[in-house]
Amino acid sequence: MDMLKQMYEKLLNLFGAISGLLFAGIAVGVTLDVLLRNVGISSLSWVIEVAEYTLYIATFFAAPWVLKNGGHINVDLLTNGLPRPIAKALEIMADVVGLAVCAVLFWSGYTVTIEAARLGSMVMKELVVVEWYLLVFVPASFFLMAIEFCLRISRTAFGFGRVESR
Repeated sequence: MDMLKQMYEKLLNLFGAISGLLFAGIAVGVTLDVLLRNVGISSLSWVIEVAEYTLYIATFFAAPWVLKNGGHINVDLLTNGLPRPIAKALEIMADVVGLAVCAVLFWSGYTVTIEAARLGSMVMKELVVVEWYLLVFVPASFFLMAIEFCLRISRTAFGFGRVESR
């Protein structure tokens, strides 16, 4: 079980690192496009579209990693003032709601991705991209966030694993 947990954590850390590299790539690409335009060389017309796709992909790559590290917005003003058993119950309820939302969005993203693949849908803008290549990040991200919410619930309710700082 420890090996599975280590692999999971390495996967999320890899997703976080990839996300950071993608954001850096956006900065380099857009800077290069602006520089080329200002120097009078033809602009890279595809850079903005690639930046849009990259921003979308990087966000979905980062979301499970951010959740694992307790980096999502958390209003703990209320729970800090409550007795520990009530605060613990509220934390579990919030994580159950998060799990339910992730499960619904995973299923929705999965069905849309499968349908796009079945239809052979394409996104046609400056570039032509197979649609399901872009959509696959949605169910993958929500699946990993659902796992993380399950882990958070088990840590809070049963004391399993380490407790993340929030």
